[in-house]
Amino acid sequence: MSNTARHIVRQLKSKGVKVLAFDFDETILNIHTGGFWTRDPNLLLPHVRPSMVSLIQPGMESGLHVCVVTFSGQVSLIRHVLEQSLPKSCDISKILIRGSTSDWLPVEDIPDAGKLQHIASVVAELTVTYGVSIDPEEVFLLDDDNTNVDSAREFGHKAFLVTKAFSHDKLNDYIKQIQ
Repeated sequence: MSNTARHIVRQLKSKGVKVLAFDFDETILNIHTGGFWTRDPNLLLPHVRPSMVSLIQPGMESGLHVCVVTFSGQVSLIRHVLEQSLPKSCDISKILIRGSTSDWLPVEDIPDAGKLQHIASVVAELTVTYGVSIDPEEVFLLDDDNTNVDSAREFGHKAFLVTKAFSHDKLNDYIKQIQ
């Protein structure tokens, strides 16, 4: 775990972030599974971006609520990849995963744009489970899709567009600029 990752998490917390949301395909992974991965899940492990994994652990240790929001319906595959990629000291059960599955319901009064419904479902569960109040500006999304990032920002979330050239330094520079 890098010192830069720890610094990023501290900066996010100082900006009031409570929820750190990650997309899966082309964000946690450097490839896109298409949501229909049929091969051995372990073949995805070399495609996990170490820079993303190194943010998850300090995020969880600092008290941020970490989640994965994805259009993939392969939640068990995602959980497997996280379990194999994160240190054993990370309690993976605390990472909420919202995929395109029928085990959660849309949240009323939330637009059906980008990942807003996924994030709203996570926030609703955190509110019920932990009694926390989370405002839109207290959510930070990392996603490779500009539409998802734009929708999140328009709703009031903080969001960063993940590109192939993602680095902690670029993320750190962006976080310095946000309110």
